[in-house]
Amino acid sequence: MNIDALLRNALLISLGLWLLYMLVGGLTTRVGGAWRDGERLINLRQFGPLVSGDALRDGGWERYSGTAVWGRLRLRRSDGGLQHLQSLGFAAEVAPLLENQVMASFDLRLRNGKLNGTFQGRVIRSERRPARIVSIHSTAPKERLWVRA
Repeated sequence: MNIDALLRNALLISLGLWLLYMLVGGLTTRVGGAWRDGERLINLRQFGPLVSGDALRDGGWERYSGTAVWGRLRLRRSDGGLQHLQSLGFAAEVAPLLENQVMASFDLRLRNGKLNGTFQGRVIRSERRPARIVSIHSTAPKERLWVRA
């Protein structure tokens, strides 16, 4: 057996083990269903370790995507809808630039049927004319608690 075949086999075995690790980790972390984060009602769907979800907001929506593995849920949230983005403080000229862009991330742990962890939002500076994004900065992590609805 030459070195190329050995490396190829090692890579394939490593990839297979990683996929098995992710699949089993996703099956042990069940987060699908309705969750409440303050006033938000978030509906999550899960397929193995892959998680997606949504929350309706006045004049728009929030979409969630991420992974749930071994008790840890990592999500990214993107927002959309002109009215919803304007309610977040963005001008009508800038809102289309932010539609479906990642606005926040969550790092949560499943413990005793609750999701507890941190939320990290984004501060976006923009200009109206011409409509453009000037800068994007992350906020400091804030504690979050999600409970089953």
